Amino acid sequence: MKKLINKSYLILGLLAGVFFSSCEESLEFPDVNFSASETTITAGDTVLFTASSGADLYSIYTGDAGHEYSESVYEVLPDSAYEDVTIPEGEQVITGQDTIRGPITMMALELYDFRKIDANTGDPIDFATGFAMSRVEYKQAREFEYIYTTPGIYTVTLVTTNVGRPDNSGYDGNRADALTYDEYATRRKLQEITIVVNPIN
Repeated sequence: MKKLINKSYLILGLLAGVFFSSCEESLEFPDVNFSASETTITAGDTVLFTASSGADLYSIYTGDAGHEYSESVYEVLPDSAYEDVTIPEGEQVITGQDTIRGPITMMALELYDFRKIDANTGDPIDFATGFAMSRVEYKQAREFEYIYTTPGIYTVTLVTTNVGRPDNSGYDGNRADALTYDEYATRRKLQEITIVVNPIN
């Protein structure tokens, strides 16, 4: 009887593994429609961006200074920033005011300085940031209003992500801060709209 019970647990474990594996593999890329109320405006005008339901996370990069997706942390940092680094027992790494002692395995981004540096001054440069699109309920359509004050041509990037978290929290992993984990690494889709801002006559 004991052997039979052990085999039963083994079969249940295998079935559970197949179930969770299937859930992970069936996670789809976001299917979202992205639009703007206007694509040619005058400086000072407001553009209403709309994204349909179909994703877990929505972030929008408006394309103007400080909000270009191409200058975001996810585009600028090398892949090595997200790789695991192991500190052996008896060794340590000093990060700012903290001392990390081994044995421990952490993401390289948590241990080393990956800031952008101005080639002329040597000063750190902030990464470009996006905006979270507001929501009423989980996976509902989102809207975002933005005023463009400077004439120019801007590439607006919508980043949508499906992460498959049952608690709808949206984040992949237990993040220590905004840079610790790449929350867009699961099922990410990028969509772009060009906005032309003309000067005031």
